[in-house]
Amino acid sequence: MGKTLATENILSKDLNISERHVREIFKEFKTGEYYDYRACVQKFVRNSKLDTSENVTQKKISDLFGVSEKTIRNLTSENILEKNEKEMYNLKLNFKKYIEKINKNNELREIKAESEKMKLKILKDEYLPVYVITDALKETIFNFRNYLLGISQKITIEIEEKENPNINKIVENRILKALEELSKFDLTSNKDI
Repeated sequence: MGKTLATENILSKDLNISERHVREIFKEFKTGEYYDYRACVQKFVRNSKLDTSENVTQKKISDLFGVSEKTIRNLTSENILEKNEKEMYNLKLNFKKYIEKINKNNELREIKAESEKMKLKILKDEYLPVYVITDALKETIFNFRNYLLGISQKITIEIEEKENPNINKIVENRILKALEELSKFDLTSNKDI
């Protein structure tokens, strides 16, 4: 599993500490402007002098995770967090499950953000949808094919019209015109889509 990165703001909110405190205690986990989320949370739990194998109440786990008790109930009903037979939460087990949930949410956010960036690039004319390129290529190939199919007739007419025709030059000119036709292929905009 790759690293999950978080900003000071996210760590501050999730751990219920100030951003300054985040900078002070997690500086070794900072790369650029982001922190290794898992390493920071693990250090935070270690430093809070909690026995991670202990069982805690819903209130205590909500305080530790920095979320409401309702969120803990919802996560429990979604089978993300588990209660034991005494209605207590094993901190170590549920901590891992909560981090996995956060990692999945972060991955989804990144995927959505990447999707939005791609849509924006399409709107800005930086990328074209596949169907536009496919349709334009089909049309260009069709036009080029038709031009080539008529080339022999055009060459024949041109040779018959001249007294001493330079056949090589006539064929070469017609092939160059065919290639010019092919070079007219242009996909500079998707504004007409």
